[in-house]
Amino acid sequence: MYKFFLTIILGSIGYLCYSQQASNTSYWLATEGGGRNIIVDTVTPTIDLIKMLEQPWSFKNTGKAYYIGFTELMFSIAHKGDLVVDTLIDYYKTTPSDRAKHGIIYTLYLIGIERETGSRLNEPFKNKKARKALLSLLRYSSNNATIARLLMRDPWLSDIPELIDYLNIEKNTEYTWPIVKALMRYNAPGFCIGQSLKDKGTYHISRSEAFKKIDHKNSINSLDKTSLKLFEEKYSESICVTPLLFEQDLAGDYKTGSNENISLIEFSGSHITGTEDYFSSYIALGSRFVHYVEGDIIHFCSIEIAQKRIIDWWAGLTSTGQAFFKDKNVFNPPWPPLPSYE
Repeated sequence: MYKFFLTIILGSIGYLCYSQQASNTSYWLATEGGGRNIIVDTVTPTIDLIKMLEQPWSFKNTGKAYYIGFTELMFSIAHKGDLVVDTLIDYYKTTPSDRAKHGIIYTLYLIGIERETGSRLNEPFKNKKARKALLSLLRYSSNNATIARLLMRDPWLSDIPELIDYLNIEKNTEYTWPIVKALMRYNAPGFCIGQSLKDKGTYHISRSEAFKKIDHKNSINSLDKTSLKLFEEKYSESICVTPLLFEQDLAGDYKTGSNENISLIEFSGSHITGTEDYFSSYIALGSRFVHYVEGDIIHFCSIEIAQKRIIDWWAGLTSTGQAFFKDKNVFNPPWPPLPSYE
């Protein structure tokens, strides 16, 4: 009997010790309706964990597009925090594996949010070193869309000078379009593209006839161009579309809806990354065009034109205006009054 109770007591102590150890080496992955516990590997050397990113891996199914399905491997590496950031960057620069590079980007982001998942509308980014690391990877260009989508989940105003420096150097729109699109999410005071269209709320078109003629193999590109043409024809005194757009591939990462009737705000909101007019999820960059407002005219323009406008806007700011963005490690949401740098 004595041995029986001793076994129970020792077993209970062992279980408590194991539970305590597990709680110190696990994180919560948010999923639809709740979440799941992720146990991390604290034994395998860090460099060996990073090398494993070259092997096939896939995101966990979270049930919601706005929840990222980080893997156990990503959590295990991110568990190291600041200590592993430089190693991740060095490995990114040398590995030929696109799979590993993709995994490194998401691991850096996971470090940035300090392994805390679960926010739907705005996922707080807290780690400055991880932020700087992600921004530094833009110069390699190949994964800019992924980096831009992650940065704009919590767009710090302090990113803007670095993003514009990149736009000043890189002119290939295959690499710059994600940056141009993401910058609209930052809601910089007095920004030169993506302005509010709320006073044009009554503008709308019917696409019922257009749907019959759309090239369904390239539906996003075809529907974007058709919609732009219909808006310009119906509201020719207020809307101007750059002719070059009709010759370019406008498809980005936005999944075009099938509404036959659509307002200008809905259409524009579907292709930008969030304004006060229309809630647009931060998980997509939209199509490869933007709008800007000059006087009473709404212009829809190409990425090339938008990029030049952004560069000119920045160059036109005073030194005080540019300094406003320094160390502003915060998101400037569009719904409260905007701060001023005048």
